[in-house]
Amino acid sequence: MARTAEQILTRIMRHVPSWAAPLRPLFAGVAGAFRLVELALDDLATAVTIGGAEHFWLTLLARGYGVRRADAEPDASLRARLRNVEDMLTRDSIEDAVDAILAPFTASTCTVVEHWDAPHMAIDVSAACDVTNILDANPAFTVFVPIIGGDPNHPVYPAIWAEIRRIKACGVTAYMIVEAYP
Repeated sequence: MARTAEQILTRIMRHVPSWAAPLRPLFAGVAGAFRLVELALDDLATAVTIGGAEHFWLTLLARGYGVRRADAEPDASLRARLRNVEDMLTRDSIEDAVDAILAPFTASTCTVVEHWDAPHMAIDVSAACDVTNILDANPAFTVFVPIIGGDPNHPVYPAIWAEIRRIKACGVTAYMIVEAYP
């Protein structure tokens, strides 16, 4: 809750030396400006919540959760999806999305490895698994997808990568490795 200008001025005057007391009207102006800032902060604090954000700000808040606003989607609908965002950002939801893209091309499925969960896994140039620590970026995960038809340049891989980037949470690093699983 914002303080009154008089409350702010009282706090300022506690730190002003006695010889500067005649500058009280100037400090009152500063206190008035601080009052406006505190009032704006109350509004801003409300605007960064799912329930309080609107329009552009709600869209930005959603992006932080890895959720995209659909074309012409009303705020109420986006709020409802944001309140259930946990279901979108799980390892299972990422695996399901990638496997759905892979399904028409192969019966094999992907594997998602969260780096915090497998800190000592690494794959070297010879494709031998070594115990070293190259997957150390946190928060991060790697999606291992199978080679389709022996073609590591199959056109489905960009679609998989686009889907991973679309559904991952903002601020989380994602990697995709086309190969056999670890």
